[in-house]
Amino acid sequence: MRSDRFASAQDGPLGARASILRLQTAFAAPLRYTDGYAWLLLVATLDIVLTWTILHMGGTELNPLAATAIEHGGRAGIIGWKFMTVVIFVFTCEAVGRRHVMAGQRLIFTAVAISAFPVVWSTVLLARY
Repeated sequence: MRSDRFASAQDGPLGARASILRLQTAFAAPLRYTDGYAWLLLVATLDIVLTWTILHMGGTELNPLAATAIEHGGRAGIIGWKFMTVVIFVFTCEAVGRRHVMAGQRLIFTAVAISAFPVVWSTVLLARY
């Protein structure tokens, strides 16, 4: 068995450790659209808060997938659902941005705009209530 840090995969535990180090290095690159991700996270958090407020006032969730998450997991379900979608968008934007920077920028802008729509709608509903 070799004793260096970057052993081959056939070298047992050291090879596995080297594979993990390579994987960590692949994800250690700085994120491309951090401002967009911050906005996406803010809008997602506002969506959770406003959705939960409307549900406690007797409203219903219109998104069937989110409604299922709420039905089965309650508050933790909606938080998990929403932040899972954020993580998927971040990975997607990063993958697209590696090939086409402008396409990644358009994608994160579109994601924030789409995610902001329920926040604006919920705010309007609460203001009218």
